[in-house]
Amino acid sequence: TYSITHYLRAQCPEEWEEEDTASTVDWHPDTKACDGSGPMTNCLKNNEGSIGYIDAAHGHENGLTEIRVRNGDGRYLTTVESGVAGVQQAATDLSAAPPTADGDFSDVAFYNMPGTNTWPISLVSYVYIRKDLSHMTDVRATSLVKAFATALFDPAYIGLCDRYGLLPVPEDLKKLSLAGLDMVDAGDAPEWKFEKDTMVGEGAGDYVISKKRRSFGLYEADRLADDVGPLAQEVRELKLQLAELRSVQGLSVNGAGGKAVRAALGATAVVAAAMGYLL
Repeated sequence: TYSITHYLRAQCPEEWEEEDTASTVDWHPDTKACDGSGPMTNCLKNNEGSIGYIDAAHGHENGLTEIRVRNGDGRYLTTVESGVAGVQQAATDLSAAPPTADGDFSDVAFYNMPGTNTWPISLVSYVYIRKDLSHMTDVRATSLVKAFATALFDPAYIGLCDRYGLLPVPEDLKKLSLAGLDMVDAGDAPEWKFEKDTMVGEGAGDYVISKKRRSFGLYEADRLADDVGPLAQEVRELKLQLAELRSVQGLSVNGAGGKAVRAALGATAVVAAAMGYLL
């Protein structure tokens, strides 16, 4: 709600009041209250013709039809049409960000940013880490925290999250974040390593996280997810085409009979998150 209301304020400042940009707002009494992604999904599926807001990944995962919204350049597009580059483009302007990762990010937002394909409601996930980890009694855990946080910027790992709509942050944001991780003091803790390719002997040692250590069930689940992905995308595109046809038909009936006809446009997925920003 915070994100969609700030986007509406940026797009329609004369119609959307400043006091209505918040995590909770007083919606019109004719609207249905659906708190959370799951309940919102059910509301949209159970009320034909309804329009709501939900994060893009959740909407696509549940087969909801996405409608186009206007970006900062006045172009109407979906998250699919915007693509990875369009979502990331929104977070390239760091003029409002502090020079270091331990600064104040309260004024940093990526709503309605310029660019032909820029997605207008891109969000960044934050992970907060203490710079001093001496309070942790197990020293191995201190370096593991840093290893985990660093992996969020490695395409080999964060790249696995794209199926859930979580994308790597742009390069400048990545550099700022990794510089912030350098501020974290893990003391004399052992260094954790990641085995991406075979590390003969060493790969089976202590403090090694290996992608080779996995069960057959996880392997099979990944394989099936890769097979289903393209099919799910085709279904979403067909639903969008169907929604557009219904919209055209609705306008034709409205013009002929003078009666207001609401086109059944399905659900809108208007929020895309970029994962991997750390302090």
